[in-house]
Amino acid sequence: MGKKSRNKQKSRFVVEAEGQEQENLEQEEKQDSGYSAFSAIKEIGFYSQLEKVCLGIIQAATYLVLFAPLLVMRSSFFPFVTPKTIFFNILVEVMVAAYLVLIIYHKQWRPKITPLMVSIALFMGVFALTSFTGVNFERSFWSTHERMTGLFTMLHLFGFFVVLSSVFKKREDWERILGVSIFAGILLAFNVLSGSGSSTRGGGTIGNTSFMAAYLLFNVFFAIILLLTKKIKWQIYAGISLLITIPTVLMSSCRAGVGAFWVGLFLMGIGYMIFSRKKMLKRIAFGIILAIMVFGSVCAIVQPSFVQGGVDSLMHEMNPRFTVWNMAWQGWQDKFLLGWGPENFNVVFNQNFNPCLFMTECGGEIWFDRAHNIIFDMGVGSGIIGIIAYLGIFGIAIFSLLKLCPRIAGTRDVFIPLGMVIILLAYFFQNLFVFDMINTYLMFFLCLAFIAFLTKKE
Repeated sequence: MGKKSRNKQKSRFVVEAEGQEQENLEQEEKQDSGYSAFSAIKEIGFYSQLEKVCLGIIQAATYLVLFAPLLVMRSSFFPFVTPKTIFFNILVEVMVAAYLVLIIYHKQWRPKITPLMVSIALFMGVFALTSFTGVNFERSFWSTHERMTGLFTMLHLFGFFVVLSSVFKKREDWERILGVSIFAGILLAFNVLSGSGSSTRGGGTIGNTSFMAAYLLFNVFFAIILLLTKKIKWQIYAGISLLITIPTVLMSSCRAGVGAFWVGLFLMGIGYMIFSRKKMLKRIAFGIILAIMVFGSVCAIVQPSFVQGGVDSLMHEMNPRFTVWNMAWQGWQDKFLLGWGPENFNVVFNQNFNPCLFMTECGGEIWFDRAHNIIFDMGVGSGIIGIIAYLGIFGIAIFSLLKLCPRIAGTRDVFIPLGMVIILLAYFFQNLFVFDMINTYLMFFLCLAFIAFLTKKE
């Protein structure tokens, strides 16, 4: 073989070797790319499954937590308070843990910063600040066994709001949540009407008629909203629930709750006429308002016997409240800006105690660890800054809802934002004569989460 032939054969071997090497590299790349794609598919499947699990945990915990007002543990020192609050806190911690896992891998579930969320966060910040600046941080943080509404529980309520307002983004989700809450209210009403409550103060599983009426008010107006905005099945369900829960509220001895119900019902009707697209209804609404103002002015000037008798009876019943409110005002003035710290009303009560409470003309009631008025309670606990932060939540929520009403006026859906405005007003009104426990706090923050859903720009 000549030199030239040997060189050609060598070149051919080199080309074939390079071609084989290139082919091997391409096959390896294909295998690598195939492996990467398979891994990606597996990874996507894992994250998708993780998302479903987290959402399922949050949904189940949300439904369960709505039954907290029904929980009673007779072996507990405060069977109507401690079990409910512990049950609520545990479920919220489960929800928050699942939510943290969810938002680490899925950005779309992360909370959106809205004016309502900012206002609630500011209130929580003020609540925490005044807990530190108050006279007893330990009491402000943990509260007492008979109340359990300190900073620890408030942080859980804030977490409850954040999770619900971020996770439940469909109307159907919220309709189911409201439906479950109404069902819990029906069970409570049955317990009250059956007379099986173990408390001498009534109220069924809640243990007090005032707290019971305040809690049921939320579910009554939830049912009214569903009755006026949904179709047959929901209307039947809401109608049956109203036949059970409304008599329970009206039969209670809580005048604040009963009054809040009737005033709320009246305001809902007036609000619908005001936001109606029919000019005649608007005129009727303003005519009714004008007539009420004229009638109220005449009664205030003339003071007919039926009005004077009712006022005198109410004033006599309210004497203990007036005495304690005066004591609260005196104590609040000493720490007007930041207050004495949440849950520390007992300090103000003892320092400014009025012996009149022992006398029958003041009602003969001397056990007060609250002012039984949200303004004085908040003022004593967190000062004027706390009151401003608290009222800011109501102001932003109500303004956002009223801003939404004209956009859907003329449809049945207007009863949704309108009904939520009424719930907030009724809740605030009855809180001028009582105070919050876990039952009403649960419903209040549930409403705030629902309002956050309703008022999102999209």
